[in-house]
Amino acid sequence: LQNGDRGLVIDLVDAKKKIQMRQAVFMKQKRVVILTCSDTQANFDKSIQECNQLIKNFSWVETDSPQKAF
Repeated sequence: LQNGDRGLVIDLVDAKKKIQMRQAVFMKQKRVVILTCSDTQANFDKSIQECNQLIKNFSWVETDSPQKAF
């Protein structure tokens, strides 16, 4: 990725529903972020470009206050 972070990209297809998805998984220490993009298979070639931009531009933001777990 452009920001130097490492991640895992997973491409999935639901043939019955004709939906395609791309997920990007990022982990930093004990925190995990999963970005998911989905669209119909017919439109996925167009929307994947926006999805890839989101993945490439992802960055961790440090805050002063601790985040609570769900």
